[in-house]
This record gives sequence, structure tokens and C-alpha cells, in this order.
Amino acid sequence: MDLSIIIVNWNSVGFVTECVSSIQQSTHDLSYEIIVIDNASAAEDLKRLETNISGIKLIKSAENLGFARANNLGCTHSTGDYLLFLNPDTKVIGPAITVMLNEIRRLPDAGVVGCKLLNTDLTVQLSSIQKFPT
Repeated sequence: MDLSIIIVNWNSVGFVTECVSSIQQSTHDLSYEIIVIDNASAAEDLKRLETNISGIKLIKSAENLGFARANNLGCTHSTGDYLLFLNPDTKVIGPAITVMLNEIRRLPDAGVVGCKLLNTDLTVQLSSIQKFPT
């Protein structure tokens, strides 16, 4: 398995549905799994996740673990050579995931790569551009 994509959900099933759909429509030429960690969402949201989204590994937490602990839980269920932590409100455009995976493979000393984040109007999300800490 090339890549494990981990998405944390808490009452955001609409976003997760769109996110998973965008991954499935745009990501080809690599093997991947999508792991959705549900952080104790409302029962109706959890039911929608179970019935409306196919092709995912759904991990249900009995409590809201928060973002970091939920991602760690996703890691324990992952089988990919690489991990991608993806926010549920993300929409993948074109081959972005494949490009990022190819980039980290090209940089064997890198531990992390990031991508350009865009707003809904496709302008660059300036809040994602930070100076390296000193």
C-alpha cells in the first residue's frame, strides 16, 4: 500500500463525503486507503457516514479524542508506506496527492511535505505560508 489517507470527522459528514469523493475522482496510479476516524459524532452523522461513503475504513471512537489523538488512532490502523493527514473540508484538485507522494519519494531525507493550499475561489491561502521558525 502506497498511502494511508487519514481524515478526522466530528459532525462534518457533508465535508467528509465531498472530500472522499474528490480523492476517489482525482487520485490514480497509486494504491491508497482512506481511514476516517469518527470522533463520537451525533448518531445521525455516524449513520450517514456508514451508509453514504463507500471505500473507506471507518474507525468509531466512543469519545471525542481531539484532532491529534484521533490522527494517532488512524495511524495505528494504517498500512500505507506514507501517511497523509487531511482535513475533512479539503477538496483534492487534479493529481495533487500523486504529485505530493512522488515529491516525498524524491526527497529521501524529508520527513514531511506540504502542498499549496487554495481558498474556494482558487486563490492561495496565505495563512498557510509561514516563515520557518527560528
